[in-house]
Amino acid sequence: PKLADFLMECRFVDDLNGSEASMVACDDLQRDADEELGSLGVESKGWGKTGKCPAKEISEDGTLGVAGMTWGPEIDSLEVKQSPLHFGSVSRGRLTAGTQIYDGKFGSYEEMNSFVP
Repeated sequence: PKLADFLMECRFVDDLNGSEASMVACDDLQRDADEELGSLGVESKGWGKTGKCPAKEISEDGTLGVAGMTWGPEIDSLEVKQSPLHFGSVSRGRLTAGTQIYDGKFGSYEEMNSFVP
């Protein structure tokens, strides 16, 4: 029943996201899911867990996409994805040529301060 609830209630597009009361419960759910999916010939790409860096197979930078946001599992933080920042004008849906676009981390004061006029 726990695995069925997880598969039915914790799905977002092609990801499964859930929360458990303990790491033991997370490990049990992962084991059960891997076994059941494996019996159907399906393999999970990987698992992310709070307090642990995700495997390279599922993350290049230590974060995971969750429900349109960015989750940092090592410190268990969520970040709302932001569109690139610019101070140029838009004409016919396009930025003026030569407009600088900030693509750094919004949490970095030093990077932001060097970009904002």
